[in-house]
Order: sequence, then structure tokens, then C-alpha cells
Amino acid sequence: MRLVVGPGRSDGSSSCNYGNLKSETIFKEDKRYYMDLRENHRGRFLQVSVSLPNHDRSQIVIPAHGMIDIRDALTDILNEHGKEDKPENPHGERRQTLTVDGKSFHFDVGDSPRGTYLRISEVSGSFKATITIPEDSWDRFVSSVEEMIEEKNDQEPIAV
Repeated sequence: MRLVVGPGRSDGSSSCNYGNLKSETIFKEDKRYYMDLRENHRGRFLQVSVSLPNHDRSQIVIPAHGMIDIRDALTDILNEHGKEDKPENPHGERRQTLTVDGKSFHFDVGDSPRGTYLRISEVSGSFKATITIPEDSWDRFVSSVEEMIEEKNDQEPIAV
């Protein structure tokens, strides 16, 4: 796994180019995970996307005020279903759900022949986007979210 940190993404992607506050890229096997803290006219948000070798890309967008809840849910999942635990349920799936600004974020832990994974889905109306994170990247993913929260908090204006 390789991590790249910088002021903005330089991969030539066609995503919106609002104010990039901070970006991180995690390289894992044949996938790239992008975490971009951004700002637009509606406020700050964390955009998390995964890019596959076939150039497919999935992304979720988390409003800034929901980032701490997301981090806490990820930490709970990591603590409860860490690397040593195996699924108690015969289908191998465990779910937590969090709602922020009318969007539901589902956190599903499951097992496949390739190993244990965390699938995060953003659902709003008929829209659904999903990213999948392999178990051996969970710690780094949570750390990246924590860094983005700190960056967001450091950049918020102080009320006088």
C-alpha cells in the first residue's frame, strides 16, 4: 500500500474542481482510493472515490458536519470486526447505518474469497454509490478520515 498526500489531485481526473483543501491517495493492489476535502458554495465536504484497473470509478460524498459520525462508525466497525474476528452470521455481512442531510450511509462488513472488506454505500433517493475497502487498508482509511477532519477543523473560521 502506498499513500500520496498533496494539496490537490494531479491525476487528470474529470471531477469537479471546486476548492481543493486537501487530498490523499491510497494505492492498494490494483486500486486507487482518493480522499479529497473540498469546498463549494454549499460548504465543505469529503469526496471519497475508488478507481479500478478497468477505469470504473465509484464515489461517495460526505458533508463536513457528518465526517465525525462517519469516522466514529468506521472506528466502531474496526474495533468490533478487526482483523482477528470472523463473521458470526452465516452470510458474513454486518451493517451499520448513519443518516446525514437526508443521505444514508451504510457500512457493511463482509467476507469474500479475496478476504474481509468494508463496503460504504451512500444512498439518497434513487441514487446509490458504493466503495469497497479491503481489511488491510482499514487503519489507513480511518487515519486519512481523521486527518481530513483535523484539516477541516483547522480551516474553519473562528467566530468573533
